[in-house]
Amino acid sequence: MSRRADEPTWLDSILERLGIPGRTSVSLDEIGEAIGGDWVTPLDIERVFEAIESHGARVGDEARASLAPLLGQVLKAARALRVAGGVVTPSAVAAASGLEEREVRVALLYAEVLARGR
Repeated sequence: MSRRADEPTWLDSILERLGIPGRTSVSLDEIGEAIGGDWVTPLDIERVFEAIESHGARVGDEARASLAPLLGQVLKAARALRVAGGVVTPSAVAAASGLEEREVRVALLYAEVLARGR
């Protein structure tokens, strides 16, 4: 279990940065910006999504299709790093792909949303 996901102050600070409660929807980009440079696990992301949704807001972007190519770039770079024996972190993927670290985080959040739909 992720230590950070159990820390109410971390989760509360993310919700505060997002303006929750008081929002009806929150984009993946906004969530990525609120998380910033923090290293997060899938459990951390799940807790953020659950907290947002518990306040009645929807998580997601209107233009989901535009995120698919971004996710493809991130996955390709992550695979190449893994094959080369490198450490796969958002900053390493960003450097390998030529993307900004924020873009990598948005793509990872998008993948999490896609996985939730299964």
